[in-house]
Amino acid sequence: MFFLIAEVVPYLSKDNISQYESMLSKLLPTIERSLASPYEQLRRNSSYCLGMVAFHFKDAIKGEFGTFVEWLSPLCDRENEEIGMSTGADIDNGLGALARILMADHSKNPSLPLNEVLPILLSGLPIESDPEEVETVNTCLCQLLAEREDEVSDFREPIILSIATVFTGDSLSNETTQETAHATLCEVCSQEEMSDICNQLELPEELFS
Repeated sequence: MFFLIAEVVPYLSKDNISQYESMLSKLLPTIERSLASPYEQLRRNSSYCLGMVAFHFKDAIKGEFGTFVEWLSPLCDRENEEIGMSTGADIDNGLGALARILMADHSKNPSLPLNEVLPILLSGLPIESDPEEVETVNTCLCQLLAEREDEVSDFREPIILSIATVFTGDSLSNETTQETAHATLCEVCSQEEMSDICNQLELPEELFS
């Protein structure tokens, strides 16, 4: 059910968000319970659904973003042994959901405290098994680095390193993801105040060729 809803959400009309209030009031509590399920597939699908709903219905539920982060936080912790058996796919989707929420929050008057949310996202990376979530997380990090540089100044190094992982041999990234990462890294590292940081991180020279 959750996967189907997540796939349909992008195609629903956003002209009258209020028409979905009844659906959301029933769906969100179910997602909350499912995120704590002992079954990985249920955690995986419900986290994916939450991210898609938050991203596409942001105007209707932005006030709940902080609550959503609280729901996702335990799932995004790869060291959390209380979430049940996991292959890592549910955690990948949890991180993807967190990235979508950050991007939705970014669009109008950001409300989430990046200094609290970013550590949750960065500590769970890299994405291990889902190419779609690699693209989602990379897009989010590139957006934050390019457009909210002052707010993420304390996290610039781990963000840059996370973006650069899309070029490693075992990365699940596609060509679009790599192009986005390449453009962002070239732009950021060309700035005088960032050049020393980029040099210290020993990023591959081919990234800037």
